[in-house]
Amino acid sequence: MELSNSLEQLKEELETISNTDTNNLRNDFDTLQKELDDIRRREICNSATSLNSLSAELKKINTKEFSILQTLGVEEDECVHSNFLAWLLDPLENHGLGSLFTERFLTLATQKMKHDIIDLSQISLKEMLVDREISSETSRLDIRLMDSKGLLNCTIENKILSKEGIDQTNRLYNDFHGICPNEIFIFLTLNGTEKPINQNFLSLTYTELKQIFEDLLEIATGDTKFLIKNYLNTLERLIMSEKFNGYSERTQLYYRYIKQIGEIRSAYETDRRLLLNALADEIKQREWWNESTWKMEKTGAYIRIFKPEWMPKDDGVYFFLRPWIEQPACDLQVYGKPASFSTKFAPILKRKIDLKYPGKMAGDFIKRLTGINTFLENILKFSLTEKDQVEKVLKNLDVMVDQFEKILDESIEEFKELK
Repeated sequence: MELSNSLEQLKEELETISNTDTNNLRNDFDTLQKELDDIRRREICNSATSLNSLSAELKKINTKEFSILQTLGVEEDECVHSNFLAWLLDPLENHGLGSLFTERFLTLATQKMKHDIIDLSQISLKEMLVDREISSETSRLDIRLMDSKGLLNCTIENKILSKEGIDQTNRLYNDFHGICPNEIFIFLTLNGTEKPINQNFLSLTYTELKQIFEDLLEIATGDTKFLIKNYLNTLERLIMSEKFNGYSERTQLYYRYIKQIGEIRSAYETDRRLLLNALADEIKQREWWNESTWKMEKTGAYIRIFKPEWMPKDDGVYFFLRPWIEQPACDLQVYGKPASFSTKFAPILKRKIDLKYPGKMAGDFIKRLTGINTFLENILKFSLTEKDQVEKVLKNLDVMVDQFEKILDESIEEFKELK
């Protein structure tokens, strides 16, 4: 009887505790829900305020000054913008600025070049020839600048609100590369949001050119000054409009959680650094590694492995390991740089690889023997729960060395003999 009473009392106490915990949990949940609702309302209000401010700024620009291009309905016409640029770039045109705009434009472009930097002092910018809409076998360029002595070729692909056509920059590069000893390929857009497919194209923006136009206003006179001032007004409207159109729901979500995204990105960078450090340590323990034969360069983003004879200066070929940002994966590549080396080396390497590995694949590696930069590639994807990612990369690196070390040795020797 006492045991029965005790059990009944215990049951009542447990039910009381359970009810209390349930009520507390429900209250906590209701409080959290209310806080989240309050945060959401504030964030929506703040986002609306920011967007309204941006809209007001855009409206102010739209009504700021008279614009010839807007009045004629050709403000977004790429041909009109290309014609205006070609007019300013031609030193012999009647704008009265001589080669000033040409010099500023090319200086801005060359400052962005990472390799094969061009010395403009060796080129007569006052004798530049400017052409429009030149067609070749597979492409048509927008603007071309070439000096009268054939030392420099500058090809410009101009984009206002359109995107790159199918394989467009690759076709342009293949058709117009190698015409002059010095060359610049420029992909010109409003804000740089659209990137060229071909890595030999420099990304240049009207946002950057805007400062040059503003400086020209201080020098230009008469009709030229009037046209540049109108054109600047057009650029302000187009550049601001493109920024405004970018505020999609996803963009608003990004700004809403930008702090958290930054923390996540920081965590990823830490993990990537740890992965690269572990790989660098373990690579030197592989059977094929020898300090007298192999060299390694490691940054926070990638590892390069090569033999000194493959990279006599800062040009040549190497094995490239790069963890991705876009997804959990690591990219293994046979990579050449710069493009001037790669385009000459690619046919030799292609012939030797095709002989041993016919078809599109070379073992697990995709062939990309286009003569741009990446010759071979194997993307190793990780699952989020995968533990031994280092060993997975190392095993594939072993295969990479085994398959291509001798081929690269032979290709480099043949390349040296051609030189």
